[in-house]
Amino acid sequence: MPIIDWNNTYSLGIEQIDDHHRHLVALLNTAYDVFVGQGHKVEIEELVEELINYATYHFAAEEQLMSRYDYIGTEAHIKQHENFIRQIKTFQKELLDGRKTLTLELIVFLKDWLLDHISKSDRAYVDAIGIKIQKDLFQGVQLNLI
Repeated sequence: MPIIDWNNTYSLGIEQIDDHHRHLVALLNTAYDVFVGQGHKVEIEELVEELINYATYHFAAEEQLMSRYDYIGTEAHIKQHENFIRQIKTFQKELLDGRKTLTLELIVFLKDWLLDHISKSDRAYVDAIGIKIQKDLFQGVQLNLI
């Protein structure tokens, strides 16, 4: 059973970014399934590694868009991304050192952070630069995100 059911309220109207968000939600749902099924340490380690790698990839794509379209809140948005990655890497280190394991607390943190970030921070940059993006897409300009 998923901890998040994707629905259109999370969609921002930029296909590639929405696809990234759907993948992050799928990773979170997998993390929940692993937690419920009491997955093995190796499985948890691989999942956390994939989460870090994919979130880093996704954040770079968002930051590329914000930079390309001169979003005024880019610096603050990047700090949110950096803080998230820092927190997950801290958990990863503690997991690898045997001091932590996957907990419901961590999954709820991930869920809350992701949904809050999409609905507030990501929505803010799309609201600010979305017209420029849509204009380019209408004119056939490819976003060519990372």
